[in-house]
Amino acid sequence: MIGSGICWRRRAGITVALRFRAPVWCCAVHGLTVEGRPGAVAAGTGRLYRGSEGVSRSSRPITPCQFFSRLGNVMRGRYQDNRSLRISVRGWPLLFVCALIGMWTGSAMSSIPSSPEVSRGADTVEQDVVRILKAVGVLGDDISGDQQVGRTGRVLARPLVVRVQGDEGRYLPDVLVRFDLIAGPGWGEEPSGPDQRRTWETISDDEGYAKTHLVLGEDSGTYIITARAAQVASNEVVFKLIALPRGWGLLTFFGLAGGLAIFLFGLRFAGRGLTKATGNRLREMFWGFTHRRSLGLVVGTLATAILQSSTATTVMLVSFAGAGLITLVGALPIILGADIGTSLTVQLLAFRIGDYAILIIALSFLAMTVIGQRPYRHIAQAIFGFGLLFFGIKIMSDSIIYLPMLPGFERALGQIGEHPILLLVVAMVFSGLVHSSAATIGIALTLALRGLIDLNAAMPLILGANVGTCGTALLASLGQAVEARRVALAHVVFKVGIVVIALLAMAPFVAAVERTAQSVPRQIANAHLFLNLAAAAIFLPLLVPYRRMIERVLPEGPGRAGRFRVRYLDQRVLDTPVLALSQATREVLRMAEIVQGMFRDSIEVFRTGDEDLRKRIVEDDDKVDLLQESITPYLTRLSQEELTEEQSEREVALIKIVSELERIGDLISKQLMVYAQKKIKEGFYFSKEGFREIIDFQGQVEEGLSLAIGVLTTFDPALARRLIELRNPLHERFRELQAAHISRLCEGRKESLDTSTIHLDLLDDIERIGFHVTNIGSILLGRV
Repeated sequence: MIGSGICWRRRAGITVALRFRAPVWCCAVHGLTVEGRPGAVAAGTGRLYRGSEGVSRSSRPITPCQFFSRLGNVMRGRYQDNRSLRISVRGWPLLFVCALIGMWTGSAMSSIPSSPEVSRGADTVEQDVVRILKAVGVLGDDISGDQQVGRTGRVLARPLVVRVQGDEGRYLPDVLVRFDLIAGPGWGEEPSGPDQRRTWETISDDEGYAKTHLVLGEDSGTYIITARAAQVASNEVVFKLIALPRGWGLLTFFGLAGGLAIFLFGLRFAGRGLTKATGNRLREMFWGFTHRRSLGLVVGTLATAILQSSTATTVMLVSFAGAGLITLVGALPIILGADIGTSLTVQLLAFRIGDYAILIIALSFLAMTVIGQRPYRHIAQAIFGFGLLFFGIKIMSDSIIYLPMLPGFERALGQIGEHPILLLVVAMVFSGLVHSSAATIGIALTLALRGLIDLNAAMPLILGANVGTCGTALLASLGQAVEARRVALAHVVFKVGIVVIALLAMAPFVAAVERTAQSVPRQIANAHLFLNLAAAAIFLPLLVPYRRMIERVLPEGPGRAGRFRVRYLDQRVLDTPVLALSQATREVLRMAEIVQGMFRDSIEVFRTGDEDLRKRIVEDDDKVDLLQESITPYLTRLSQEELTEEQSEREVALIKIVSELERIGDLISKQLMVYAQKKIKEGFYFSKEGFREIIDFQGQVEEGLSLAIGVLTTFDPALARRLIELRNPLHERFRELQAAHISRLCEGRKESLDTSTIHLDLLDDIERIGFHVTNIGSILLGRV
């Protein structure tokens, strides 16, 4: 409801107050002041506004006749919507006299003929048409209150202000201006009570200004309000007001952060599901095809599509190169293919299926719960992860719904778009922090879905995302062999080179991509795909000269023996169990090869009495201990990840095999080498027959150790059974050799008598080594 009033205040203390339902005006008469009192300002729940306040204009002297005439017009109902009149009087006799004089004066003045008039309280202005203008300041800036943003249920910071202009360009006072709410949230609903209105009025002041304060409704959204003259023909000006919910800034931040977290988790979850579904085929694919350059591009694409991370693929290649499993030329096409694999994920994200993400999540979760057979359960897990991807994008898209409402937001985006290098750097840093280029491009897709950016603005984000993932590979190569550092450097040069080419050919590239699709999200996905396809087309034919350039930039350093350390274990791939198990297996094989070398060289120490060789064997046992101390915690941490049943069995088997190899190393260094040291110091010799028997027995056990390494490499159950079958023959052979030595003792041979204790202990320890060797086969078959 509109409430206003006038108060006639005399300096001697006599006060006359009128409260009536009409716009407010103000003037001064010979020391008497008529003042306006603001009315109540309120709003309904987005349906309408209640209340207004008139504009108190600066006081100007008028004649007493004019004052009483206006007062009479008020009392006789000459103002709009003055049906309810409430009079509060102090000094009522004076008011009564004033009222009578005012009624007479107003009646007299109203009888004066005039042309069509604009209502100005008691005054009239001869005007056929007036103009309503949005108020501007002295510097030409907009002070009308248009495009304001406020919080729901609260008063806007600035009033809506218009200015009334006449035919001759002068500004008109006392013109009744009408404000109408014509659109807003819940606009289809009807007002529920007499105090709720969509229209209110106010009067212009001496300078032609008319203003009103508003309180926004409880519904967030856009409100459209018009202003025009109420009693004469005029134009109409439109105000656009935006109501944001309370705490919208935090809601936006939480939505973006939470949506990004769900997106990254879904990306990781989908990769795990696909990795579990493929099982060991991923490892076989890498180890079987990395040496074939023609298939490297396909292998990299498929591996990244399975792992859902080009970063994981590149880090794995760096580790393989450091281990000598792959050359630089073999790794380069796989890196190019990995970038294409990421583009396939982005192509999937460009589909607008966010509204169905919840359904995908629900159905795939049900499938994971019901299906128990592999690999179908893991495929359902991958679909669940993809559902989370789309759901995360939808959350981010919904959270930025308020940003386009902010005045100047699109202009700010345009200004940022004028600095593509800055955007590229920001995207590069963000991609490096989250270790995912897909996350950065997912944010670009979110902005495109809201219509906030086009392909030109998205291109720096795409380019920065491609370069940002290089940092992880560089970190992984630190401290590794030169070949690993070359792979990481080649990856960086690849990325930077294609970005430079894209920047130089930006205009034709964008124009070509825009013709491939109508929607901006699809254009962004196509741009990412075409960019990486172009990189493959440019660099693939140049791999050999490119390798030479990288080798010149990063040549082989001077050979120097470094401190022994683990070579294949990488903590960064623990979240990809199939890769972590492959690296752990490779480190266990390295440990087994060291143990095999120790065992093979041990017999040479007994043959030649080489003290240096004996010391080297003892030092090799320290290496075995170091590997055992590194591999076991690594596999223990891996067990905390979500593993398939097969992966869990292999992880446990590797831990037990590492324990067996460590015991074999201890037997060699702490038993066999002690006997060798005693033999060297005391200078005794084995009998020819006895030493030949020791060599033969040691050879049989060494063959079993070679078979154990084959079992460890392939995890072949058939080889494991063959290894287990060696246990009884080795034990029988030990009994035979023990009996033969005792027979020679009975014959009284001096060599046998001198070496009797060492000879029997040596046979016993070699037999124990054979027992631990055959245990490796039992472990693989689950019998230990």
